[in-house]
Amino acid sequence: MSKSIILKGLVLILFICIAIPVAAEEKSDEFFISGQGTYGSYSNSKYRYYLYSERLTLSYAKGDGEFGAGLTAADSHIFMNLSKPKIDGIDVGGTLFLTPKISGGNYIGGKISLLRIQSSDKNSNDSYIPYVSFIFKPEDLSHYFDVGYARTTFMDTTANQFTLTGGIALFDYWVWSSTRLYLINLSQMISNKDKVFAVEERFTYFVVPQKFNITLNAMLGQKIYAYNPDSNSSYNLSDIHNGSIGISANYNISERFIVFADISSEFYKFVEYGKSDNDYYIVYYTGGISIKLF
Repeated sequence: MSKSIILKGLVLILFICIAIPVAAEEKSDEFFISGQGTYGSYSNSKYRYYLYSERLTLSYAKGDGEFGAGLTAADSHIFMNLSKPKIDGIDVGGTLFLTPKISGGNYIGGKISLLRIQSSDKNSNDSYIPYVSFIFKPEDLSHYFDVGYARTTFMDTTANQFTLTGGIALFDYWVWSSTRLYLINLSQMISNKDKVFAVEERFTYFVVPQKFNITLNAMLGQKIYAYNPDSNSSYNLSDIHNGSIGISANYNISERFIVFADISSEFYKFVEYGKSDNDYYIVYYTGGISIKLF
C-alpha cells in the first residue's frame, strides 16, 4: 500500500465523516478510522539508515469492550547503508474480540487476530501470524488480565510467543498501569538465542479524563521476532531488541477527532556469523489522527 493510497483514503473518510451528523445522545457503539505516520532515525548502525511507515486502521467497539473488530493495513520502508537500497514491507491484518458480561458482572472472553506479512526480505515474505488470547475484566473495570499466544513462522525459524498482561487502575482511576511479560521460544537458534524474555511497563496518566492523557512506557529484557497484540504488528528482522523507552500523548480535539503523538527509542544488537557485530538504536517519531464516524 503506497503512501498516496493511504493519504487519499484518509481524505475521503474525512469528508464522509464531516457529512455525517453527530447524534445528540451518547451511543455505546463506536466506529473509528485512524491513520498514523512514523519516521525513524538509526544511530550507530552499520547497516540501517532510516525508515518511514504508514498505518491505516478501521475499528469498531460495542459497549464497554464487550465486542469489537478491527482491520489494519500498513507499509514500511527501511533504507540501508549497503548496496541494497531498502527493505519494503506491507502488513494486512484483522482482529475480533468478544468479552460478554456474565453472571456476577464480570467480563470474560477472548481475542483472535491474524496478520499477513509481505516483504522484500525473503525470510519473512508471505508469512501469516495467528494470535489468540483469553481476557478477564471485572464489572468496575478496575483491573484487567489476559494471556495470549502468537505463532510466527519465517524461513529461518518458528517463534512461539506467550504473553501475560495485567492492568490496574490507580489513584481513583487517574492512572492506569499495564505490565506485559513476553516469553519467545525459537525453533532454531537466531542471533545465538533460542529463547528470550522481556517485560513491558506502561503508565497512563489521565490529565483531563476523556480529553487528554500521557503515557510513559519502557521495555527490559530481549525480544526476537516479537508480535505486538495491541497493534497487530510484528518485527520481522532477526536483530535482538534489547530495550526501549518512550512517551506518548492523546488529545481529544472534539467528540469526533483525536490526535496522537509519540517519541520512543529502541535498542538493538545485530549478530552475524555467531558474533555480536553492532549495537545500535533507533528513535521513532509518530503522529496520527483518529476520526469517530459514529
